[in-house]
Amino acid sequence: MVKALATALLLAAGAQAAAQISHKPINITLPDSSPLLVYSPREANASMPNYTYNPDLWNTTFVRRPWTEWQPNTLGRGESSHRTNKAGNSVSVTWLGTGVYFHGVCENDCKVTLSINGGPEKEFTPGPGYGEAGPLAFFNDHDATENTQNTAVLTLKQGVIGVQRARSDVTETTLNWLNTTTGTDNNINPAIDSKNPDGTVWGGVHLLGNGLDQMVYRRIDTKQANSYAQFRIPENTTMVSLWGTMNLDHGNFTVTVTPPPPGSKTEGKTLLNGFATWSIIDTPLYMAPLDPNTDYTLRLENLEQDKYLDLASARFYTLDPANAVQPESVTEQPQSHGLSAGAIAGIAIGSVLGAMLHRWSHRVPHLAPPQHTPLQHVSSTVAC
Repeated sequence: MVKALATALLLAAGAQAAAQISHKPINITLPDSSPLLVYSPREANASMPNYTYNPDLWNTTFVRRPWTEWQPNTLGRGESSHRTNKAGNSVSVTWLGTGVYFHGVCENDCKVTLSINGGPEKEFTPGPGYGEAGPLAFFNDHDATENTQNTAVLTLKQGVIGVQRARSDVTETTLNWLNTTTGTDNNINPAIDSKNPDGTVWGGVHLLGNGLDQMVYRRIDTKQANSYAQFRIPENTTMVSLWGTMNLDHGNFTVTVTPPPPGSKTEGKTLLNGFATWSIIDTPLYMAPLDPNTDYTLRLENLEQDKYLDLASARFYTLDPANAVQPESVTEQPQSHGLSAGAIAGIAIGSVLGAMLHRWSHRVPHLAPPQHTPLQHVSSTVAC
């Protein structure tokens, strides 16, 4: 855990939300750097002239990457946290589900509020204990029988908080993994249909970072506005997530699931932004619970010219390991390519962002410190 100055708000994780799929709640963990978490005011931009750490804005730091080492396209290394010294700054998450839960540390007589769907702010005073992780704030609709689209806003009122992943038991969930490139030549996976306005398809990329610090991270990308990549989601999928990068040169994009996922109020379309000061690798760009009895198509679309959008993998979760199937491409032309053999790169049980069971037990706003050792990886949790 990165120690903060007094009156600093640290976000090393986001939220945990619960949704009812097949009568089981599933929890999903998000890293603090994910387009699914929206910071207000927006994250500070280190590329600004003569930039120094600004305590009034959100600042992203890494255990192995202090601000003094920042350069354009520098890879974030080690555990990260979003921090601010400004009371009134907030972070929000919109999810399809029945509950949300923030987990982390609270110091210096910390007080936070949580608002759901623009409703009244409810104040939480987490339990004492310097550096001890535990519940910060939560919401759960215990009477809900199906998913709804909700937005939770966590706001710092005073003190210091740091949000990190909560411990949770992983279900026996099967993960199907669709890589977007194939082979060493980085060709686009034929299970994915993509198109740019100039008639080309998305290109394969294998390096990430700058000349001083690079790593291999295979993905497809575009920087043309109104370009798309789309594919069919496998049958019996309980949850879908998209993984890629964030960086200074990324912008607005949309993810559209057709038909809309259960509970969606936006016809299945979600507007997101991939901007980040650091080069963020393998972060969840999108996730949503699905009805396993419905066939879905997912479409990713870039909205800004000369701003990048990339996709490294799509991951499909099912509660029944026997029902794992391969995805099919969806195209606007019947003659376009279909399913390729080996479209799934691998299957894993209990991945880092796997589906998890969680039963809500906290019902009062004053929360005690946890009785467990917090996980080392700093992240946020959303459950669907």
